[in-house]
Amino acid sequence: MTEPGTGSDLRGMRTTALDRGDHYVLSGAKTFISNGQTAELVIVCDVTVSGGEEKGISLFLVEADMPGFLRGRNLEKLGMKGQDTSELSFHEVRVPAASRSRS
Repeated sequence: MTEPGTGSDLRGMRTTALDRGDHYVLSGAKTFISNGQTAELVIVCDVTVSGGEEKGISLFLVEADMPGFLRGRNLEKLGMKGQDTSELSFHEVRVPAASRSRS
């Protein structure tokens, strides 16, 4: 959930998922993500937008091989060197609607 410039404040989250009917388009960035360099599947928290209006917060499953998903830097840290901590970015990643969490 952590983002550059907003930390883990969900109200300040800027990663969005635009509803396009059968899929969503994710755009934004996350930081301090454990195992981000090696993950094959990530859970992304975002602000969901439908019809130009914010509809709340959703979780999406994003596969690492989806076009637009990029791994950033492996961040330096003091401990737990065996577990990477990374930046991840999402540039108009098309995610099937079925990958959205249901609550």
